[in-house]
Amino acid sequence: PDILVFSSAVQPDNPEMQAAAAKGIRCIRRGDYLAELAQWFPRRVAIAGSHGKTTTTAMLSHILLTAGWQPGYLVGGEVNGRGLPASAGNGEILVTEVDESDGTQAAMHSTHGVVLNAEDDHCWSLGGEERLKQIFRDFAAKADYLVTVESPETRALFASHPQVEFITPAMIRQDLQLLVPGQHNRSNATVAVRVAIKLGLPEAEALAAIASFTGVDRRLTLRHDGPTVKVVEDYAHHPSELRASLAALREAHPGRRLRVLFQPHRYERVARYASEFASELSQADEVVVTAPFGAWLNDSHLASAQVIVDQIRGIPARYTEEAWEDLAHWAAAQSAPGDLWVIMGAGSITKVTPVLVGDLRARSS
Repeated sequence: PDILVFSSAVQPDNPEMQAAAAKGIRCIRRGDYLAELAQWFPRRVAIAGSHGKTTTTAMLSHILLTAGWQPGYLVGGEVNGRGLPASAGNGEILVTEVDESDGTQAAMHSTHGVVLNAEDDHCWSLGGEERLKQIFRDFAAKADYLVTVESPETRALFASHPQVEFITPAMIRQDLQLLVPGQHNRSNATVAVRVAIKLGLPEAEALAAIASFTGVDRRLTLRHDGPTVKVVEDYAHHPSELRASLAALREAHPGRRLRVLFQPHRYERVARYASEFASELSQADEVVVTAPFGAWLNDSHLASAQVIVDQIRGIPARYTEEAWEDLAHWAAAQSAPGDLWVIMGAGSITKVTPVLVGDLRARSS
């Protein structure tokens, strides 16, 4: 091969990395390679942000596809009903998300840059908050035109950009006909529609197209719609994401008892956000917090997820390290009419879902 493209999760002692180096094969991180690949497209939409990148990328590509365009796209998740999450299109437009967690978004030169939000998530892997902010600034500086959702953080970072458009709270369309719930999705959709219009699509076509968007897998995904009990799976793993998802679930399933099984993603986040996690989880009706998913790092010395449970107020809450199958059986046995089980987290907690759903279906058959 001419080139080896690797994820930032791959360590230097990986045998394929070592073999490539020994053979003199060029090795390049995925995000840097994406920036090179994008240059083949005359128009490049790069979507950045601490939260919402995957959904907004999927929304914009859906709008363009529905309108009969042939965009290239690269979505960091499975788009419901689409099959493959990536396509080269006809080579004219590329719609892609870009990643701040390893700094590679700063390599992207875009004709249309998008920043949905800019929080301090991932700052530990980049050398601190200031380094993370600089990566967002560098990304914006390489965008010919920038669309960003207004917040104190985005104002501070991008106010000096020569071609910036701020989407203010008043501009978030509340009249959108969406199949995905929540204010965060109305915000994401507003941005996607706005960028589609900037690309040349008539507003009426963009609005009609977004109405048929069915979402991205593991984003408020209904896994079981039983006669009395429902199960939803969600990717949220940052306090802001928990807040948005729980609010959306209250909106979409009014009157349901929200029973959350939450797996923190990385011990770093537990150490940094334990009180914020507890505050957001306290908005549910019951919470079980599990041992964190460590990603590729062994840093369990940093924190215990028990500290989240210790700060949850006003609702039943407990910490567990039981096996996923046992937790699923427990949840099914404890289920009552009106329950909405929420399997929440970006790690291995997804193993709970099929067992829980299987138990519930067996009970109702």
